[in-house]
Amino acid sequence: MDLAGELWDVFDDDAVIADREAGVWAAPAKVHPVKFEGGFYRSAGHLFQHRSPQGRPVIVQAGQSPTGIDFAARNAEVVFTAQTDLDLAREYYREIKERAAAAGRDPESVRVLPGFTPVTAGSAAAVEALEAELDRYVDIESTLKDAAVQVQADLSDLTSTRRSRRTGCGRRRTCPRTSSAAADTATTTTSCRRGSRCAGSWR
Repeated sequence: MDLAGELWDVFDDDAVIADREAGVWAAPAKVHPVKFEGGFYRSAGHLFQHRSPQGRPVIVQAGQSPTGIDFAARNAEVVFTAQTDLDLAREYYREIKERAAAAGRDPESVRVLPGFTPVTAGSAAAVEALEAELDRYVDIESTLKDAAVQVQADLSDLTSTRRSRRTGCGRRRTCPRTSSAAADTATTTTSCRRGSRCAGSWR
């Protein structure tokens, strides 16, 4: 990341002149070649394209290992995560913010982007019925094959055991963006169970 940052900053924002008549593309004084020597990489020179309008790309990190969390706290501007438990999601949020502060960064500069699939309907009962219907479409064998690839382990022994589908803790939350009046009418009620698709609000 240190090397990438230096390479992104080689060109000043106004370095490119693009003067065809003079045959000058960029002002030499506004191009700053790097001479980088780090623990793993060495680089000298510069990129062959000027800076983008925003200067640097947005740094997005996805990963929940201790190493990934540490990297995110030090470098990421956006952290993508998918938690299946509301309490764990809040704990993850707090850990990212605390580690960012410990690294000397403003915690508010790090955005946590939760991945979840909300199930919405006109009432809590309708949400539960819809979620149960969606769960019936899940193919256990295919899911186990995908999981085996992710964890790099043989899960074939589990195919003979058809586990019952999750029942959750039965908690429900309304969408945090809606008003209490809207919640009272149950127009935006979502199912929020342990292990379910919607993690609700993290704050």
